[in-house]
Amino acid sequence: MTEAPTAVQPQTAANTKFYMKNAIFSMVSLYLAHQFASYLSNREEPIVCDRHVNDQTWFSERRYESLRFFDPSKTHHETQYVSMRDSVDLAVDFYLADHLWDKQEKVPTVLFPTRHGRGYTLNFPFNIFTRYKRKFTNPRVNAYVQRFVTNGYAWVSVDIRGTGASAGSKVFDFADAEVQDGYDMIEWIIRQSWSNGEVAVFGQGLDGVGALLVAASGHPALKAVSVNSAPIDVFQAALFPGGVKNLKALNDWASFTGATDRQIRWDHIPTFKARLMLKHFGGEVYRVDDNDSKFNQYIHQHMTNPDLSRELQHVRFRNDKFASINVTMEQMDATRHLATIAASGVAIQTSAGFFDMGVARSSILLFQYLTNTLDAGTASLLPELPKEAVRKIQKDATYHRLTLGPWSHAGVDNADPFAQSKQKCFYHLDEVSRFFDYHMYANRRKITKIDEELPVHYFTMAHNRWKESKSWPPAYLRNETLYLGANKLFKPEVETKMGKVSQNVTTKPTLDTVTRWSMLDHLFGLRPMYYHDRTTLAYQYLTLFTSELPLTEITGEAELRLFFSVDQRNVSLVAYLEDVDHTSHFPNENKRPGVTYMTEALVNPLHKTIHPDSSVYSYKRADSREIVPGQVYEAVFRFEPTSYVVKRDHQIRVSVGVATPPDFASHGVKEATKLTIYSGVKYPTKLILPSYTGLYDANVVPRTEELDDLNMIVTPDTVDTENYFDEAADTNVEL
Repeated sequence: MTEAPTAVQPQTAANTKFYMKNAIFSMVSLYLAHQFASYLSNREEPIVCDRHVNDQTWFSERRYESLRFFDPSKTHHETQYVSMRDSVDLAVDFYLADHLWDKQEKVPTVLFPTRHGRGYTLNFPFNIFTRYKRKFTNPRVNAYVQRFVTNGYAWVSVDIRGTGASAGSKVFDFADAEVQDGYDMIEWIIRQSWSNGEVAVFGQGLDGVGALLVAASGHPALKAVSVNSAPIDVFQAALFPGGVKNLKALNDWASFTGATDRQIRWDHIPTFKARLMLKHFGGEVYRVDDNDSKFNQYIHQHMTNPDLSRELQHVRFRNDKFASINVTMEQMDATRHLATIAASGVAIQTSAGFFDMGVARSSILLFQYLTNTLDAGTASLLPELPKEAVRKIQKDATYHRLTLGPWSHAGVDNADPFAQSKQKCFYHLDEVSRFFDYHMYANRRKITKIDEELPVHYFTMAHNRWKESKSWPPAYLRNETLYLGANKLFKPEVETKMGKVSQNVTTKPTLDTVTRWSMLDHLFGLRPMYYHDRTTLAYQYLTLFTSELPLTEITGEAELRLFFSVDQRNVSLVAYLEDVDHTSHFPNENKRPGVTYMTEALVNPLHKTIHPDSSVYSYKRADSREIVPGQVYEAVFRFEPTSYVVKRDHQIRVSVGVATPPDFASHGVKEATKLTIYSGVKYPTKLILPSYTGLYDANVVPRTEELDDLNMIVTPDTVDTENYFDEAADTNVEL
């Protein structure tokens, strides 16, 4: 028997050192690779979400989970065609917990109509991991399907007419045919053995507009609608903000929908991971069955769908005709159905991000219309609110809800400049679940706590708190007016002497970054870049400043009434509201030194407001003018809504210039190269800020007894507490 060799100690030590070196090298290599990958993907170190951390919900330190009864892995799924009244087949997916399917229990249904595919094909090897018989994935709403199915709902996804695997074609997006189809889909649902006869509708992004069209059907079985980031006024909120064509978003949307309508994998995806997945591992809208003849016929019908970017190529006004279709943007905007939606009596929850195009204003418009709180100018452009809707509001002030947070398009990312690791802690799914539970399951109302809350919730940046209100804007705010004077400074009083200041401008792209207007970039994981120092952008714009301010909260829509002239007749103007911080750092301060983006406004000055003293635009040809070089005009900038605290001794900078590609369209010819701004009694350029001097925290939620780090309220006489919180006690702290 051969004896085992005796180990030599020095060799063991050498091996140990060798392995230790390799282990250390591997660890360092993995760390560097991780950091490099994070750099490439713009990912930051994760944080633990907790109360008052980033946009963590006001509801509870824990997520709302409703009542979970069923295992999400045990889900009955069917896909089929459902015929509409004109015999057009729509592709429909149905999900229900296995137990409910076996017992034929009757439950409420969540309907999800989508323009962008109810699900997508999967190639090998990913198709072996799906639990469904037909190999597909539904990443956009998979979490929603699981939540609602496990909580005792049925879920129905449908490819709307002329898209996905459905038959038919689209005359244009958001046509009245979608309203009729919504009614027919609800009719089909309530005839099913598992339906209790009540339906809710969900939609996010542009699918949210489709959900509102279902609400316009007026079907009595529809009880609740929840939409996230839905630009109900597509013209102003998405495609022509301020009358300026949002060229990149328009082209991306037209290209993406054109590809998916034709079962082509979109080849302009902006992020590497998503591009790799769609190119090699799946990406077409998945089929209902294996009938090739029917499927090819339906896809062929989509070929007549219009290319929206071509149709809108020469559109400048809301009532301009499309290039080849006898329709206008007025017929595309869902605002035309507001009266019908309100009259239906359906409860509506809407949420939007402060960094999502102009969608926050669009969501505010929907809420204000439904609650009869619109200003007279805006109301004059919309259908009259039905009397039955007014009576419903008087009975239940919390029937409609509005949530405004620091999010990008569809709430994909947290774009708050002050957020830790730029991480999102708010779950829109939880709010949708709470809202539907309240309206669809009477025995769950108590756990939702909705009847204990006010209907409006908004997140205030820099303060980093959620707040609630009965209305928007909140009642404690007052407009502060500052007039432009000498040295490019805003002052409380208008100066008698006329002043002017000029700047050379160009439409050549100068800021290569993702902005609020790039909606498809947001959907594929590119966050709006508003957390960098904007100091160096001053050379591109005319920069106007306030004096150093006391602690000031700005919540709502600021306004700039600007007197200007240009040297050519074509120009699209942009104004940025920015926070200037040159103060010293103090311990534990969440600080962003330099110049931080707050919000912005766009104006194509060929559009006039509906009245000289108004800030409301119709964007119709009748309310327009030709710009004559050298002549002085007034342009009214309505800044996109925000809620932001400007700390003590900061200044506000207003940067005015021209809107540039790649986001916005160039006029091509006779574009302005010089911008002049005027001030004084004759040309009273002024900035109007919806503000509160100090920090109003009586409406912070969740309410706690401890003081906030910025708990300073210095001018209680500016608060109408009778119209806000009768029980709120103001605290005076000297700044």
